[in-house]
Amino acid sequence: MRWILHRKNAPPHIYRQSERKKGTAINLKSRIGKRGRYIAGIIVGAALIAGVRKAQGGEGVSLADAARSMAAEYSAEKIIEQFLPFFSYAQRKDAQGSAAEMLSAGALQEFPIYGYYMKRAEAVLDIQDEQTYELLTQGLNTQPDAAQQGQKQPDQDGPDAQNQNGQGMQDQADETQFLQTVGEELLYAMEQENRGASSEAPPGTEDLEDIGSMENLDIAGASTFLRHQQINFYDWEALREYKNLVATFYAIDAGTMAGSDQLNIEALLSEDVTIDKNGPSPQILIYHTHSLEGFSDSVPGDRSQTIVGVGDRLTQILTEEYGYGVLHHTEEYDTVRDDAYAKSLPALQQILEEYPSIQVVIDLHRDAGIDGTRRVIDLDGRPTATFMLFNGLSRTRKTGDIDYLKNPNLDFNLAFSFQMQVIAGEYYPGLTRRIYLKAYRYNMHLMPRTLLIELGDSNNTVEEVMNTCDPLAHILDMVLSGESGE
Repeated sequence: MRWILHRKNAPPHIYRQSERKKGTAINLKSRIGKRGRYIAGIIVGAALIAGVRKAQGGEGVSLADAARSMAAEYSAEKIIEQFLPFFSYAQRKDAQGSAAEMLSAGALQEFPIYGYYMKRAEAVLDIQDEQTYELLTQGLNTQPDAAQQGQKQPDQDGPDAQNQNGQGMQDQADETQFLQTVGEELLYAMEQENRGASSEAPPGTEDLEDIGSMENLDIAGASTFLRHQQINFYDWEALREYKNLVATFYAIDAGTMAGSDQLNIEALLSEDVTIDKNGPSPQILIYHTHSLEGFSDSVPGDRSQTIVGVGDRLTQILTEEYGYGVLHHTEEYDTVRDDAYAKSLPALQQILEEYPSIQVVIDLHRDAGIDGTRRVIDLDGRPTATFMLFNGLSRTRKTGDIDYLKNPNLDFNLAFSFQMQVIAGEYYPGLTRRIYLKAYRYNMHLMPRTLLIELGDSNNTVEEVMNTCDPLAHILDMVLSGESGE
């Protein structure tokens, strides 16, 4: 073990504990030399004091008395500086800040990892809260990204840029930039979502009863929904650059990677995701891997006010207003949250075998919220929760493709979510967060047209998430029908 003693304006004195027990000091020569200089300074100073006082006509002071006085003052100063540095600091003329501030800074220096995470959290929250603040204070966000305004974005390491390997991954420096920008909002919330964060569910949702009557759902969001025409336009030439595309549309988790071989507008827009709503029914399956997720004002025990009730509302709109055949599967798989994806997989496979007409699969979730943050916009006078599209890449940064989680439909999955995101940005700017890409599969391999949607979060109200179903259904219909507007 090594002891290190720091003094201001002097090199550290280093002792070894074992040698200390033997009475042997390290660097003895330098220490003696320094002490000699201290003693000489005291003697010279004492002589000067005695001379000055005598020259001023005062009572003469002996050299010994002056030396003792100066030595006592010097020793007291050094003792305070060494063992009570914060009091010494407060007396200095060049001190910046209070002794309390210095104490706090000194404590953080002893725990540098804490200081690092505090700075990182502040930077991330500043970035992630900016959009939420603008939406809360200004209502509908009408300021699109540079690519939406027809302006070419600067050639920079985008906020969500990822490392690139020989197939087009960005360099290592981009990962650090990504970590700062994606931030706590996505990393924390999605980790809780997929690691079994049952604590995020509101109290009382463990013992939920049967689904409520669909007639009662009309109470929430009773004001009239207005279908939008296109109000934003993307600069597709600028978005041909990988960095611009990622910065505008994606948040890539640090545990995975996606390069320009997959994320490019040619590949993402070339897939035909349309279906024939007049064909055999049902065409759409809605289910919930995590069916126990509720909202800030959900009534415990009322399943119609959980994400399952939101699925009922979305089913109703798609069926009655857009003419789709929709099967809403409401089985519960997240009693043990960690097992939810494994438990739901056999049931999904059975449903798809029984209903071969199904062409679209939607896994509808509620995201985990962050304290003090509500993701909501004012959409034509209606408080409306935002939503986020999610894709699993079956690939980790450390090991590459996950062989036991292969997804033959991955490219189509990515195209489907991208085209949804584009229409949402053109017709309802501010309604969606960026598409979140993570490492695993999440049962998205069963169908090319599969969406995992995080609709609202635990801080949203039931009214806000019910209101989101109207624009979400409109966006889905425009993508599946290939028609724009009404």
